[in-house]
Amino acid sequence: MELEKKYMNKKNWSRVLESEFVFCKLDENNIKGIASLTLIKKVKAPLIKKYKDNLELKIADNDYYWLQLGIESENYWITAMYDSNKKLIQYYIDITDKNIINDSESYFIDLFLDIVIVKNEEVMILDEDELELALKNRVITIEQYELAYMKTKEFIKDLSKKKNEIDTICNKYFDVLVKKI
Repeated sequence: MELEKKYMNKKNWSRVLESEFVFCKLDENNIKGIASLTLIKKVKAPLIKKYKDNLELKIADNDYYWLQLGIESENYWITAMYDSNKKLIQYYIDITDKNIINDSESYFIDLFLDIVIVKNEEVMILDEDELELALKNRVITIEQYELAYMKTKEFIKDLSKKKNEIDTICNKYFDVLVKKI
């Protein structure tokens, strides 16, 4: 177990056999960073996530889209996942130690905790066990552990205010970037 760099361009994603990737600068209402869209053209096998209450969502398959927003001044990274009909499946928010914005090589340092918001607007926190194990094994510091929980709580607390803004930004950048593919 170690802190992992996760690249926006998904260059090491072995599940994906063929894809297209486009990006642009993100500059909206004091939110600066980068937005990207990956069209997942062909996969080895679909990716199905199982959540609580027997909720299963297919989040990656042939002709699915992943829109990512890397925000310079935040400790999270947003991925909006869309099906082949361009319908939103879920938002996946990675809590990050830092975001590095560098065009197609942009990435974040993952702090294990994740937030998922599904279509019915149910919010779930994932991977608390991984965060605990990372602290126990000294993969992260106590400061990083506290940062992960603090940013998760802040994001969820502000979600009622942020949700419309996230929807608006994702819709706008999806429309902009899908035209480039």
